[in-house]
Amino acid sequence: MKMSKLLIRIDFHRNLSRRGKCLQNSAANRARDEGGDLRMSYFLQQLVNGVSLGAVYGLIALGYTMVYGIIGMINFAHGDIYMVGAFISLIFLTLLASLGITSLPLALALVLLVTVVITALYGWTVERVAYRPLRGAARRVSRR
Repeated sequence: MKMSKLLIRIDFHRNLSRRGKCLQNSAANRARDEGGDLRMSYFLQQLVNGVSLGAVYGLIALGYTMVYGIIGMINFAHGDIYMVGAFISLIFLTLLASLGITSLPLALALVLLVTVVITALYGWTVERVAYRPLRGAARRVSRR
């Protein structure tokens, strides 16, 4: 009796895996037949990727331009401040998930609020410590 149940289970799993392969093959054939739709989907995804990456580059360039226009010095710590903000977001989102906050809109709103506050304090500290003393200092120019 036990042997027949085992054989039935093995046969059931074998048929199930064959059925899954058939479904996978039919999906692959459908994708191959509808090559135009697949290519358009790939193109649209790459377009979205390019636009979002370009927006990040533009935001960083705008930050460099504004800082240079206001204080007359280039802030090469600009990328560092972006990175600190990204890591604060990641750490705080992980902390909220470990605390059991599963509502995504609430978690994102809290993460955004905390990240903006901490990153703004970090930027203010960099300005006070690094740029304020340099603003009134004489420029060093080597003359030969």
